[in-house]
Amino acid sequence: MAPPLEKPDLSEIHDFLRGRNALIVHFSGAPKGAGVDRGAAHLFPTELRHVIAGRAMGGVSCSVVRPGDVFHGFERNATGCIGVVLGFKSKDSLVAVDRHDCGSIEDASGNRIVERERDITPANLASTLDDRDDYNEWIVRDYVVQGIFAAPPYEVSILKVPDYPPDMPDYLQDNEPLPDFRAVSWDELMSTFPNQPIYSFKDERIIHRVGNGFCESSASKIYSSP
Repeated sequence: MAPPLEKPDLSEIHDFLRGRNALIVHFSGAPKGAGVDRGAAHLFPTELRHVIAGRAMGGVSCSVVRPGDVFHGFERNATGCIGVVLGFKSKDSLVAVDRHDCGSIEDASGNRIVERERDITPANLASTLDDRDDYNEWIVRDYVVQGIFAAPPYEVSILKVPDYPPDMPDYLQDNEPLPDFRAVSWDELMSTFPNQPIYSFKDERIIHRVGNGFCESSASKIYSSP
């Protein structure tokens, strides 16, 4: 029998996140990445509600992000703008980390797996931020929901029938919905996730939506346990 994989203690993971003022976020992809195609069920907000309800405990793909990161353009630091902030039930909740892509896949049972899991050291955690290529990836199972994260430009993926010129003949118009984007307002976020704290970044700070304004927060508050 192979020896158990080495993984940082939960306290070491929390120390890393608190020291970098960083959050673990499962993003609603914009655009969507590879995975099982579930149509509308794979889009915002259904997919995030699925995670919040604890129906993805077999594993989800996340990125670790921190204030100052970029969420638009070709060199952004995450694959989306809106997502669920996650924590861990134990150190075994952390399946894999990589400075770019863990090469994870979703199996037929909906579990996100890595073909060959490896030891994870504190140096590996640091590398996911210090050496990342645009965005990093952490695979997390048996998670704890900590809230919602949203950053400009607040875009999510949608399926939309293209807008055709009025003079285009009907036979040239294909009414099949195609991938597109839309922006989500703060009012929509708060009404969609009324029971979740909502976080964002401003300058070098984590901020928390309260009523019509914001108050300052931090990874130390969100990941406050040892």
